[in-house]
Amino acid sequence: MKKLVVTFLSLIACVLLLVGCNNTTNSGTPTIPDEPTAKTFTVNVRYVYRDTIIDTLTDTKKEGETYNYAKYKENIPDKYIENEQKESYFPDDYKKGQIGYEAGILTVEYQVKPKYEQYMQITTTNANTNGQIIPFAVLGYNIGNSAFTANNYDGEPVTFRLSEITEIKLFNTYSFVNNRLGENGKGILNNFNTIIADNNAALKNLIKVDLTECTFIEELPSNFFSGIPTLKTVVSNGNTKKLQQVGSNFLADSENIEFIDLDFSSLTRAGSYFLTNALINYKSPLTVNISNIENSGWLFMYQRANDANIPTINLILSNKQWNDTWFVGIKNDSSFIGRYYSSINLNVYTNYKGNIETALQDFENTTVNYKVYDMPTE
Repeated sequence: MKKLVVTFLSLIACVLLLVGCNNTTNSGTPTIPDEPTAKTFTVNVRYVYRDTIIDTLTDTKKEGETYNYAKYKENIPDKYIENEQKESYFPDDYKKGQIGYEAGILTVEYQVKPKYEQYMQITTTNANTNGQIIPFAVLGYNIGNSAFTANNYDGEPVTFRLSEITEIKLFNTYSFVNNRLGENGKGILNNFNTIIADNNAALKNLIKVDLTECTFIEELPSNFFSGIPTLKTVVSNGNTKKLQQVGSNFLADSENIEFIDLDFSSLTRAGSYFLTNALINYKSPLTVNISNIENSGWLFMYQRANDANIPTINLILSNKQWNDTWFVGIKNDSSFIGRYYSSINLNVYTNYKGNIETALQDFENTTVNYKVYDMPTE
């Protein structure tokens, strides 16, 4: 028995000796540290026109990864191009400790502009010019009905006559006047370029003006398609929500207009003769929201008598008070004797019904047939 115990203890000693040898060998082998994981950033891309974000894109980027500038540039929406006047900004990498590093968020911002900014597409009776995209500014030159040559968007010369044009489509812009930047590049100035009146006279076959893409338009020039008897339609699909100012003679004396759907809810300033006589043949009720109007000129929305039609206008005032010059002619102008007041059916919607009813007492027993309503609750 004693011999068995001694043998067992000897075996244990050998095992411990082997373990000790193995530990000695391992302690001399260096430990390989784990590879650090590269930080992944979320990249938020914004495409901005002036102060409006028109599209966004989200991507990822690993720390130290080479930044492909064109990768995001190529994603600019088709209707826009990069604005070369302001460089885009992108931080290639945030170092540890910098703002944005721990959050893991990077921002790419591209200043863009509409592809055909300040251009218009013309539909014409001439196969050589039909569908051409030319600068809107040509209407500010004294063309009349002479043949005129302008470079199209692709830089190719196009010769046309205004009398050939049947439709004009205006492309997106905030103004149709070049370099119309106000303080700090925002806002618009208090003066207007103009469409030459002789050009409007030469547009004697113009039927339609299309502003459906003009979602950014802030101002329109004086003589905006005024005095054109063939003009029937001015369409925007209600997209002129940013329109703030219009010059004088806005659609004035274009007496056969049958359809207008412009949004005037942001309009603050209108020159003289705003929509004057433009609605005398308008058959359907027309809603005009001028709840932000601040300044307006002579003969604002004045409509002369027309034996064949009396237009109906639903005027949205909201909190705006009445201006005594609206819908009336000029008392000391002999041409308005006997027809000083507009010939209209006028429905006014206001939050100050009593005040407006008092202000409109001058319209009693005139050709202005008016009713005043409280603003509808939403």
